[in-house]
Amino acid sequence: MFHDTLPGSSIHIAVDDYDRKFTAIHQTAKELFDKATRALSGNSDSKSVINTLPSHPRKEVISLGNGEIGVAEMGIHTLCGQAVKYEPSESEGVTGKSRKL
Repeated sequence: MFHDTLPGSSIHIAVDDYDRKFTAIHQTAKELFDKATRALSGNSDSKSVINTLPSHPRKEVISLGNGEIGVAEMGIHTLCGQAVKYEPSESEGVTGKSRKL
């Protein structure tokens, strides 16, 4: 299927078929990921995160949705953790608001 749809040389019906199948695969993968995250963290909160490199400690800035950002920090051999909403303070010299350049 990919050798026809990737270069754009396939007929329209092949692209439609691919789009339907990919959408279904993507939705299933998202549902499985969400279930795995909840199972590993013991929490249904959307702030749960999975460490894909558990042999290394990590600290990452992540999107929490709705324009909010958070920080997820996990130690070595930690598979799952919680993100904490980032609240910038005036002492940090940032306002937490973005501006267009």
